[in-house]
Amino acid sequence: MRFKLAGATAVVASLMSGTAFAQSGEVTIWNWDVAASALKATLEGFNKKYPDIKVKVEDLGNDQVYDKTLAACAAGGEGLPDIVSIENFEAEVFWNRFPDCFADLSEVGYTPEIQALFPEFKRTELEVDGVSYAVPWDSGPVAIFYRRDFYEKAGLARP
Repeated sequence: MRFKLAGATAVVASLMSGTAFAQSGEVTIWNWDVAASALKATLEGFNKKYPDIKVKVEDLGNDQVYDKTLAACAAGGEGLPDIVSIENFEAEVFWNRFPDCFADLSEVGYTPEIQALFPEFKRTELEVDGVSYAVPWDSGPVAIFYRRDFYEKAGLARP
């Protein structure tokens, strides 16, 4: 089955949520680094639920994913995988240059119930005119750990 390009983990998310439109076949994902490793780590559980769907995660590196995606979109979508991970701040570049290269994810199982799992501020930056073209990966949480004794010695610790 061939789709228009779906950003982030859209089709896999819809498949994992049980709203899949296909119960067999192959899904290819272009990704990189930690995101590719995270997707690969979920495949065992996914394959237990969907044994007839083969997910191939290609860890290509950030620059190569973008370069190959831009080239494929410029070629009318020829050579694209089913899913490409794109960072939120880069997504608008793709949509502005190649608006026909992306799929309306509501057509492939990205339901309001799934959308509600993500903060609105992350979803809206992945939409154009109310149409979702990508699914957020996460909300970008950050934690800071520090050694209290260093701050106390510097006189910066809270009483």
